[in-house]
Amino acid sequence: FSHFLEFPNLVHGFSTRKLGSIKEHGIVFEDHLEVFAKELGIDAKKVIFTRQVHGNNVVIVSQESERYIPDADGLITKDKQVLVHDGQVVNK
Repeated sequence: FSHFLEFPNLVHGFSTRKLGSIKEHGIVFEDHLEVFAKELGIDAKKVIFTRQVHGNNVVIVSQESERYIPDADGLITKDKQVLVHDGQVVNK
């Protein structure tokens, strides 16, 4: 993912098995999320989750969005304070 380096304001990352799941079956593991967010330098309380359903529903989100967006496969934003990462959106 070195192409992300072209965007210095883009925060991105991937969790590992060592950390454990951040979300599984709709349950958010807050302790795992806190560790992950700390490593990225973001506020874990501002992460927006979706329940991916492998359909075609893409939701536009912003800092004012709810924390959980049900039944969506993509999240997009035009808000420069919001980061989209692997089905999750983070308000920086």
